[in-house]
Amino acid sequence: GEDDEDEDDGLAASAAGAAKQKRLRNMKDFFKRVRANNAMLFAKRRSTQLGEVVKEGPLPDIRGLDLSKILEFFEPRRALKPKAHERVRTTLGEDKACYVYVQVVRCKNVPVRRSLDDRGRGRGRRSDRSPRGRRGSDGGDLDSGVDGGLVRSRIGLQFGNAEKATESQPGSAPRWNKHLKLRLKPPQGTFKPEHLAKITTDLVITLEDEVVKEVVADRRYPTVKTKTSEKRFLGSLSIPFNTIYTNGIVDGLVRLNTPRINLGYRHTHSAADAGAGGGDRSSAIGDAASPAIVSEDTSTYVHLMVTLEPQLPLPPAVETPAPKGEKRFLIAHCQRFEKAHSKRYCRVLATDMQGRSVLLNRYLMAQQPPPDPFQGADLSLEWLEGGADQPVMDNIDKVVRYVSLIPFMEDSMTLSGAQEMWCTSQEFLSLGAGDWEEHAILLANYMTWLAENRPASGGAWDTFLILGRAVVEGDTVYVMRRHRTSEEVVLWNASTGEGYPSTDELCPLREVGMIANSENCWANVQAAAEPWKLSWDITNAKLWAPLWTRGMPKPTEATAWDDRQRPILEYNPTPADFVEELENEINMMLRQEFRRWRRKVTRTNNQVASRLKELLDRMERETLNKDEAADSAMLHLDNLEKSLRGYTVHGFPLNMQFRDLDTVMRTVKNTGVHEVENERAQFAHACRVFAYPNMVASIWVYVVALIPEEP
Repeated sequence: GEDDEDEDDGLAASAAGAAKQKRLRNMKDFFKRVRANNAMLFAKRRSTQLGEVVKEGPLPDIRGLDLSKILEFFEPRRALKPKAHERVRTTLGEDKACYVYVQVVRCKNVPVRRSLDDRGRGRGRRSDRSPRGRRGSDGGDLDSGVDGGLVRSRIGLQFGNAEKATESQPGSAPRWNKHLKLRLKPPQGTFKPEHLAKITTDLVITLEDEVVKEVVADRRYPTVKTKTSEKRFLGSLSIPFNTIYTNGIVDGLVRLNTPRINLGYRHTHSAADAGAGGGDRSSAIGDAASPAIVSEDTSTYVHLMVTLEPQLPLPPAVETPAPKGEKRFLIAHCQRFEKAHSKRYCRVLATDMQGRSVLLNRYLMAQQPPPDPFQGADLSLEWLEGGADQPVMDNIDKVVRYVSLIPFMEDSMTLSGAQEMWCTSQEFLSLGAGDWEEHAILLANYMTWLAENRPASGGAWDTFLILGRAVVEGDTVYVMRRHRTSEEVVLWNASTGEGYPSTDELCPLREVGMIANSENCWANVQAAAEPWKLSWDITNAKLWAPLWTRGMPKPTEATAWDDRQRPILEYNPTPADFVEELENEINMMLRQEFRRWRRKVTRTNNQVASRLKELLDRMERETLNKDEAADSAMLHLDNLEKSLRGYTVHGFPLNMQFRDLDTVMRTVKNTGVHEVENERAQFAHACRVFAYPNMVASIWVYVVALIPEEP
């Protein structure tokens, strides 16, 4: 309509707006075609289900005589060991209330405030140097300014306009065991499933350090001091409402997203202020040596449980017509296989964007990675300006980074309740967004290409797709790499760019249902499902049941669908002026938003801002190189020291995908770095954008608060 055109014209006035406009148009055209196909495929009128009219508990299963159920009546009742009962989803009227119920149990490895003595720590640093003065006339405090080595952390929750928080607890391993509720306000005031499925709000969980200071309230009475408290950001986690609604419960130890560098804080378990990943990997090989491998020493975890109270009914399942696409006998074989292993996430037939059934194996093949924008000492703009001979990304770290920067978008939020559909790699790149399976398939295909064409980078590793269940997202898709000689296994979350050794019991992937490559699919039939308990010997049919066997071999004949998943993908150059325009636009908006958020005089320190931008110039390269990432925090403190004499500093660099400017501003605001009561406080911020092919960008924003020391 006319309103949409006016909105598009307004967006096109800036680089970010133009990029968002193009992405929105691609999405509109793409989903218009998908919905048209769905309308034809699912035109059959859906019948009303009994459960939508009559609400009652589940009936007992009397198909078989189960004496254990009868004996339960005679078992003694144990108050200290109650039995869990399955929760029933309940339809609520408009006059009823529903809450997002959160139990915050504890945190693990919370960063603590730096003390002056921490300055000499680190690998190969100037440990014999006496610490420089940081207070009074000799200089400011480059650390936390309060209680070095301590931390008083709390968990804050935000869901829409509702906010709750726990009390503060001291130490790097605080325990709360606190129950919090945030009211759910449904769209249009109704709890109908079709309306609930469209809620895009995230539950934002923030870990903060509460710093208490004594300040002089009135300079006329210097001996009279009052206590003030400030919140300092340590990490956060966003859980989409749709994840809570669909899965029913999120329960477990979850890794928080923490800044790679947090000025004034350090991890107590880290031997040095390592940058990306941390830990000593000097003896590691292949994937295990990647800076994207998650290290427990430099990670912070929160144990929580999130659910809805009461549970709300899900949208009715879509009645699919007779599957089309593959031959009937193949579809029947695959359906029998999925049914036989339905206790875990097992899926060997995917649905493409035309609504046709496609064998999962057909999605997996070697696909050439995109051109590499990083060449030489600095960021090369040759390819961005249209150079055609740019070398492709030639190692695992680069392709992992590229895939993780493509924005995440669930099918359920875009396909209006239709069944889950899988894009080809080219459709994924053209759309510019996708969910777990699109990210995982693209990364797996890149890794397979590297194994075949860059033996030094990945030749000794085999790549598989993993279908399983994770702590937060529920049903998910990961990428697995197994070394042929050492049999070492690394699990990759393609949408976040994080890798985990299969022996890591803190890995978010808690259950493995199936693995697949281009040749076969194997269902996990072992008693255990946790990755660290599994044997990965896929040649043993008693552990891994194959889809294709001698009696039913994998089909070898080509189909028309094979032309859509191609080994050579099309990559479009990102305009060279896009980077500079986007950086300027983000800096301008940050300056404006800081004033609006604070609603008081806001001073900007341009000298510090210029130094922050210099530090950001190396951040993207450090992400790809574990050697350059070492001691980053100490390097930043050294570079900022002369500019920050007389101040207490709190700040950090934030890294995010490019979606739109609203997401960037919301991410910065959620850190609360602007919430400083001191009217003489100054702020500095800088932005750096690193562009990749197909309008994929890595955005780095450095924000710092400078608080004058009291005399």
